[in-house]
Amino acid sequence: MDDDKIQVLLIEDSPTDVLLVQDELEHATERKFAVTHVQRLSHALEQLQLQHFDVALLDLNLPDSDGLKTFCRLHRVAKNMPIVLLTGQVDESLALRALKAGAQDYLMKEKVLSGVLPRVIRYAIERKLSQQALHESEARLHDLFDGTSDLIQSIAPDGRILFVNRAWREMLDYSEEEITALNIFDIIHPDQHEYCRTCLQQNLAGKGGEIVETAFQAKDGRIFSVEGSVTAHFENGKAVAVRGIFRDVTKRNEMMAKLQTLTTHLQNIREEERTSISREIHDELGSMLTVMKMELGWLAKKIDTDPMHERILLMHQLSAEALGVTRRISQNLRPSVLDNLRLDGAIEWLAHEFEQRLGISCRLTMHATRLPRLDDRHNTNVFRIIQETLTNVARHAHATAVEIEIDETGDHITIEIRDNGIGISKQQLLNLKSFGIAGMYERIKQLNGELKITGVPAQGSTVQLRIPLFDFVPPTQMENRP
Repeated sequence: MDDDKIQVLLIEDSPTDVLLVQDELEHATERKFAVTHVQRLSHALEQLQLQHFDVALLDLNLPDSDGLKTFCRLHRVAKNMPIVLLTGQVDESLALRALKAGAQDYLMKEKVLSGVLPRVIRYAIERKLSQQALHESEARLHDLFDGTSDLIQSIAPDGRILFVNRAWREMLDYSEEEITALNIFDIIHPDQHEYCRTCLQQNLAGKGGEIVETAFQAKDGRIFSVEGSVTAHFENGKAVAVRGIFRDVTKRNEMMAKLQTLTTHLQNIREEERTSISREIHDELGSMLTVMKMELGWLAKKIDTDPMHERILLMHQLSAEALGVTRRISQNLRPSVLDNLRLDGAIEWLAHEFEQRLGISCRLTMHATRLPRLDDRHNTNVFRIIQETLTNVARHAHATAVEIEIDETGDHITIEIRDNGIGISKQQLLNLKSFGIAGMYERIKQLNGELKITGVPAQGSTVQLRIPLFDFVPPTQMENRP
């Protein structure tokens, strides 16, 4: 048998049709065909056990089988062999049903002599090879999906779940049969429905691409925090699916929550220690230096002869300077204005002190009537963020002017600090050693607020805070809220 020839299994009981097919293939010019003819389906099944065939030409109406079951029986035995149907005019609808069941093509018997049969056979073989390659590729892709610990899913535009990988099924404890009846909102926690619905619509409109963080609910009610990316798949300009790759971040979030609690605790302890040290310096050391200064002043009046008088005056001046340094250290550790004045007064003092000490213009604009209502812990966090911002301006910005603007909008307070310096860079923002900025972000988390830091080269930097006011209103005042 010539290996260069296309091996054709012809299953046909009509001698006339057999002669037509054999004659057509014998005179084909592009490729040669070797035709093996059988009259019955049972003979074809036996022949397939003995020899490999590249294609089968099948008449659906045979002496031992007829109709769609003829194709189905042959296809069940030789799934990888392309099957082309030879049908009469009355069998065309039957042939179409066979195509849906997996047949590669069909040809009306009256058109066998039109010269298209060799081309139909070649196309059928090529399509089958392409389908096999696609199937193998999909199988490898499915193996890859099932081999990863990430959660992979594909959903229809209406939310129906089209595909999930093994990690997804195992984590949420659903079988493959159960998944086919699920909608994505069946496994998303109800609190996240609105957020996920908005995310889905954005992706279907081609406006997605952001990292998504939501919560999946397993069949037994367990909640998993997940994070991942979602993208829509388009065909002919229309979104046909939305695909997502997620990772279980439940333990990470739990650790972050514990770390946040620890950080808050450490910051509170630090503020308490700073307050204690500040008071010790102010009350004890400050008092002793004040007494020493007074005593030296008394001695200067009693002893007026040099060089003793000159030395006493020098010591009196040094004690005054030491007292000033002590007060400054005490104020830096814990400004007494935070205890003696409201937050608005403390911010005014901070802006004035910054301008007086560094000679940098600092303009404060305040339109927040409810700012003074914040409790002591939140007062400290807001004050420290503004203080750290001004410290960074003094150290790095090379600015000549700073503007602080505080506004109240609805249930939020917004604070914006702008300078005209060199502008903070992305590298500085991402610097792991920038503990001051890291501390600002930690403090804003405690306020359930938002912090944004931006810079434009040679135009300056902007620090924006947005703080929810509702969380800070004392309970007695919350009762009177509209």
